[in-house]
Amino acid sequence: MPRRSSVEKLDPAIRASVDRAIGRGASIDEIVELVDSLGGDVSRSAIGRYSIRYREMADQQRNVMAIAKAFGEDFGDSNNDAGKLLIQLINSVAVRAMIPLASGEEPDIDGKELHFLARAAKDLLSAAKIDADRDRQIREATKKLAAEEAEKELRREGASADTIRKVKEQILGIEL
Repeated sequence: MPRRSSVEKLDPAIRASVDRAIGRGASIDEIVELVDSLGGDVSRSAIGRYSIRYREMADQQRNVMAIAKAFGEDFGDSNNDAGKLLIQLINSVAVRAMIPLASGEEPDIDGKELHFLARAAKDLLSAAKIDADRDRQIREATKKLAAEEAEKELRREGASADTIRKVKEQILGIEL
């Protein structure tokens, strides 16, 4: 098993600063200066190796987030913040499990646990989608009932067919 990078051994606050610097595209020399200014000691080559691994992981994270977003849209209401949070949490767990693998270490979570976690999330998001669909059906039924009641009242008041059609279109949100 390879030893940990000297960057990974840095104080977490310094390492977070390194991660932010890499994220904003700082050069290796700028990052080395940053680490020195924060009281850390690391070589240019260590920063170079770490930044390559960091960028690869960031690319993987972006890909996973895109997949998670598509998964959330397929299995839950796109405005479902709880579902989005759940997806992001599972995504974070998966990435954290993969980081040790990238550096040749044993992961903190095994594939079976990750599978069960993802399965539970899928089940939860499926239930959220059912709830969202039911809510949408209730809203549509309520609109339809309101349109029917409006039509009855407008007919009783002597409104023209064109006026009734326009009011119903407004209530239902569709063209008749």
